[in-house]
Amino acid sequence: MIFYIIIGCVYAVALITYFFVETKPRLFAARVTDKIVMATLYLIVAASAVFTKAIELYKILIFTACCFAWFGDLFLLFKKTFGVGVFFFLLSNLAVISAEIVILANMQVSGGFIWVTALAFIAVYGGLAVMQITKFCSFGKYIVPLNIYISVMTLSGSIGVALAIFGTGVFTALFGTGLTLFMISDYLLGAYLFKFKVNKVLISNSAFYFTGIFLIALSLLF
Repeated sequence: MIFYIIIGCVYAVALITYFFVETKPRLFAARVTDKIVMATLYLIVAASAVFTKAIELYKILIFTACCFAWFGDLFLLFKKTFGVGVFFFLLSNLAVISAEIVILANMQVSGGFIWVTALAFIAVYGGLAVMQITKFCSFGKYIVPLNIYISVMTLSGSIGVALAIFGTGVFTALFGTGLTLFMISDYLLGAYLFKFKVNKVLISNSAFYFTGIFLIALSLLF
C-alpha cells in the first residue's frame, strides 16, 4: 500500500504542476513531460493492481480502458495526431462502458439505483439539451455525433453516480466516483471548445479528468 501512496503523492504533485504549464505555449515541453508522467503513473497503478489479484473480466476491461486512455493522452498532445488521440479515447470509453455492463449484470440493481441513474441523466443531459434548444450553446455541424457521444457518456457517468452511492465496497465507490468525474470533465471540455475559451475551464477539465482516471485505476486494487 505504501507503493500506491507514494505514487498518489507524486501524481498529485504532477497534476498541480500541470495546472501551471497546460495553458502556457512556451512551456509545452514541460506540459508533454508532465502529462506523460501522469498517464504512465495511472497505468502503472492499473497494471500492478489488476495483475496481482484474481483476473476478472470487468477488471481486464477497466485496465484496457486505462491503456487506451494512455495512448489518447499521448496523441492528443500534438495537432498532427489529435484525431488518433480522439480515436483511442473512444476505445477507452467503449471499454469502460463494457465494464459497467459486466458489473451491472453481476449485481442486484435496486429501484433506487435506477432512479438515481435516471435523475442524474435527466438533470445533466437534459440541462445540455435545454441550452442547445435555447441557443445558449451550439455544436454546429457536429451536433449529431457529439450529442450521441455525450448522451452515452452521460449515461455512463450517471451509472457511476449510482454505483458510488449504492455500491457495497471500496471498488464501486472509487470506480463510480471516477466515472462521475470523467463525465464532468467531458462537459467542461465541451464548454471550453464550444462556449467558454477560458483557461480556468480547460484547467478544471484536466483536474476532473486526471483525478477521475486515477480513481478508476486505483479501484482495481479492491
